[in-house]
Amino acid sequence: MITCSLRYVIDPYRLAEFEAYAKMWIPLVEKFGGQHHGYFLPS
Repeated sequence: MITCSLRYVIDPYRLAEFEAYAKMWIPLVEKFGGQHHGYFLPS
């Protein structure tokens, strides 16, 4: 098992771009046999 942890620095003026990236990432992980457990956002 490999675990990846990423730290995102989100530009508040580019939320639409981040949303598009996030929606693309999960299917790619699953396509290559991985299991995506979701995003953890700061409160």
